[in-house]
Amino acid sequence: MVAEEGPIIVLRHPLWKTNVLYQDIPIMVFTHKQWDEENQGRFFPYAGGIIGEMWHNRKYVFGLYSRYNAGDDVKVWKEADDIIATNCAAHNEPTLYPNP
Repeated sequence: MVAEEGPIIVLRHPLWKTNVLYQDIPIMVFTHKQWDEENQGRFFPYAGGIIGEMWHNRKYVFGLYSRYNAGDDVKVWKEADDIIATNCAAHNEPTLYPNP
């Protein structure tokens, strides 16, 4: 297995501070080749959890790690979940790999 890296777009709440944590929304960006390899079990960006497809275009697949909001010490995690659900619902295109 080859180690690979890719960009992560982090959407951060405007009130976030180092001592007052608000929930980030980290969106992982994959090439289609990386996404195929991840879904075939040949590429593991994280240990545990799954990466769900949020949306894709011709060049990239945008994913979200299932444990992105696992911290109990952050504010507005529910608001972050609502933002993700609303934006995913706006794209009615089917995912490349159906969720199990």
